Parts: sequence; structure tokens; C-alpha cells
Amino acid sequence: MRISFEKIKRYRTFFPLFVQSRIYALRNHGLFRKPAATPLSQENPSFKGNDSPVFEALRSGFVTQFNEAACSVASVATILNAMSILLNRKPESGRITQEKILEKVRAANWAERISREGFRNRRGLPIEKLGIVVKNSLEQFDIPHKTFAVVPLGKDLPNISDLKEELFQRVVKLESIGNCFMIAHFNQGIFIKGLHLPHISPVGAVNPEKKKVLILDVDPYVREPYWVSFDTFFKGLSWTYNGILRKYGYTGGGYVWICL
Repeated sequence: MRISFEKIKRYRTFFPLFVQSRIYALRNHGLFRKPAATPLSQENPSFKGNDSPVFEALRSGFVTQFNEAACSVASVATILNAMSILLNRKPESGRITQEKILEKVRAANWAERISREGFRNRRGLPIEKLGIVVKNSLEQFDIPHKTFAVVPLGKDLPNISDLKEELFQRVVKLESIGNCFMIAHFNQGIFIKGLHLPHISPVGAVNPEKKKVLILDVDPYVREPYWVSFDTFFKGLSWTYNGILRKYGYTGGGYVWICL
């Protein structure tokens, strides 16, 4: 049986990630301790988003990714539909679909990057590319907004403590203002059981008193939203993968911040 050179390169990349993931899980969770995330139904089964219009809109507009690399377009579809709900828009053709987004937004070779073949041996979107496609999506679908920021995070940044404080202040605003959205770019293996791989999903809600963040994970294999502590949330967003994915453009994660 022949194994292509590209497959060999993938194995050389993913095996260190597999080892890193297992070591992290044993150190932080042990053999019997629970992972960092707590499913919504276990944390607070009666949670309704504290009557948050943003949370309700996100739940109404929520979609899961259609392939293993499409978490970015699923996240964007979710927030565009949520924004349309808050703006009281009723599109003639119904909800904004992932397919419709990819047809209209051609920036950053988005469709190619989430395809099976990828774009120049690259799949998925690093945080900077995510910012580009989100900005273009807002423009293409005529979503008015007063604030837009793309914030890369990495534990080695000189101002990382200031960035952490800024992130906390913004997640608090998600709960208090009612017109802001956050798309998180994070290491999914920090939150739930699995490999340490980049992933993208919207933030659904925040509990400022308990300092917890609710992730509306667009992964179809994740059955429900889950809570993580703010410190774990920040760790996931600022994870650098020990440089293993640097050649693919991933030097950390971050978030996109939007206020209507």
C-alpha cells in the first residue's frame, strides 16, 4: 500500500499533537477527573440566557459545521442570523446559509481553505484570516456595526496580561450591553476531550459572578453548549500549540469582537 508524501507530512504533524493532547489531559484531568467543560444541562438545566436577546438570537440562528474544517463559516452563519434577528430583518429567502455565505464572500480563499483539498496545503482559518472573512461577511450582508476588532492571542505576547483583562471586560459586556458578539478561536482540546486543534465557535453567554463563559460549539459531535471558566477560556484562546502548527499559520488563537 502506498502512502503519499502529503499523508506522511500530516502524520508527522498530528502525532506530536496527539502526544501533547494526551499529556495535557493526564496532567490536568487525570484518569478520573472531568474535563474542563461542563455541559449546559449539567451546570444549570434551567438556564435561559437570563432573558438575553443576544443569547436567544444566537440559539435561534445556530448551525453546525458541514465538514471538519468549516467551523468558521458555521460560526459566521450563526452570528449573521442572530444579528438579522436583532435587527428585525426577514430575508425573503429565509436564513443565511453557510453555502450562501461562501458564494458571496470570496476573501482569504475561504471556500478553498475549508474544502477537503485545502488551499496550498492549508485548511481552516488562522485568527487573522478569520477577521478578514468576518469583516467581509458583515459588508456583503449589509450588517451595520459600530465596533469591530480582531484580537490575536498568544501566551508569549509582551502585553498578554493587559489583553486578558481586556478580554474579561468584553465578555462582561456580552452580558450587560446586549448588542455585542464574540467569535472565539481556540484550542478545542483544552475545553473538551480531543486533540489539541484550532477551532472556532461563537460565545453564547457569560456568568460574570462565577466567571464562566458559555461556548456555542458548532462541532456537530458536541451535543450541547458548555461552560468553561474564564481562565480556561483564556488559556484555550492563547494556546500556541508549542509551535507545531506554525508552518500552517497558527501561532495562537484569539477572538473577533463585534458590536451592532
